[in-house]
Amino acid sequence: MWRYQVFIIVLFLFTLSCQDKKSKIVGEWKAKWEADSLSYPGLIDKYSFNADAKYRFEADGTVKIQVFGYENCFFQSDTTSNTLYYEIIGDSLFLIDENSSFKVFYIVNKIKNDKASFSFMENINISLTKR
Repeated sequence: MWRYQVFIIVLFLFTLSCQDKKSKIVGEWKAKWEADSLSYPGLIDKYSFNADAKYRFEADGTVKIQVFGYENCFFQSDTTSNTLYYEIIGDSLFLIDENSSFKVFYIVNKIKNDKASFSFMENINISLTKR
């Protein structure tokens, strides 16, 4: 019986933790995408390894992402805008396009009231500052 009670308490705390992260992420954020140029030695002289972006996380689980690309940008050469769904589960942020099979996850490094950061593939970092 006590194992069942411990399991329920742990599950409850985990759920609260996820909800807290989701409530802190809601809002508009300025973002900086950065890649470790040393991970791409043949491209160091050809590309810039950062880009500015805007994220708008909504309480309904949608996120609008606008990335400001430019010539010789490692990430993309033009400005794009996407609206996706997001979920935060444990230490992962999932971005999901329900119209296709696109789904990607980021490691949540931190989510605070005014700052957040995520990692992708160990060498791409996204830093957010609340607007």
